[in-house]
Amino acid sequence: MNKKNIIIYLSLFCTALLTGCTIPSTGNKDIDNAINTVAETGSSLIQAETGAYSSLFEGENSENTAKSDAFDSENDYYEVHVDRTGGIQGQYAVLYPVSLVRVVDGDTLIVRENDQEYKVRLIGIDTPESVNPDESKNTEFGRLASEHTKELLKDTTELWLEFDEDEFDDYGRTLAYVWTSPDDSTYENMLNVQILVDGYADTMSIEPNTKYKTDFEAIALTVKISGSGLWSDPEFVKYSIGM
Repeated sequence: MNKKNIIIYLSLFCTALLTGCTIPSTGNKDIDNAINTVAETGSSLIQAETGAYSSLFEGENSENTAKSDAFDSENDYYEVHVDRTGGIQGQYAVLYPVSLVRVVDGDTLIVRENDQEYKVRLIGIDTPESVNPDESKNTEFGRLASEHTKELLKDTTELWLEFDEDEFDDYGRTLAYVWTSPDDSTYENMLNVQILVDGYADTMSIEPNTKYKTDFEAIALTVKISGSGLWSDPEFVKYSIGM
């Protein structure tokens, strides 16, 4: 089990523990035994950590909701309505293949579909700004997040989009869960989750696009507690409260 798998599984484990759901098996007897031990003796610790972080980041998502990071200093893209007929039925969702044109910033891409280019905003996550026309809003954290997304996609040419209830935001960007493979059976293949797990984004939940909200919040909590990525920097923790 690699580090990303461990963080994702621990996140879902925390959710199951806190909600009273059954904790799924990993298929590894030793790991399952260890998790069961934690479940019996560590629930108070997880509750305490959850309470501490809930307090620290109270109100963060409401501020994120109001934030506009729709800007791209190089191009303006507006709502692009594509006649989609090439959807692939995955295990859990219909996925639409697109070509990656470039990365705009940590949570925004330009893609091409049926000879049309448009801007995609990743649903459910929020990275610091790096391309806002107001330079005072751009930060080193945003540059690092943007570079991280570029690194994740450096060898990628094809992506697959999954949509939620609303396809566009108020700025005309297409809203999507972005998959790096048509295999949607594992979060390892979802870019939104990869960025969260690596510690370069926080969650941002805007109704009605909340299909993966519970899992995203559990993953983000685990990443914050572990201090992965940008969360290892106390200055980013302070900055994130005002994002």
